[in-house]
Amino acid sequence: MADSVSLAVEPVSLSATDIHLAFGPNAVLRGVDIDVPAGTTAAV
Repeated sequence: MADSVSLAVEPVSLSATDIHLAFGPNAVLRGVDIDVPAGTTAAV
């Protein structure tokens, strides 16, 4: 039998969806989604 895994759900302080970014003709982000839990730092 597999061990059970508990997944703690952190409250999200920032949620961004469908991020697109281009530098001139160069697309560098295409539809990126990110959730940043409270008390953490993230970079894209």
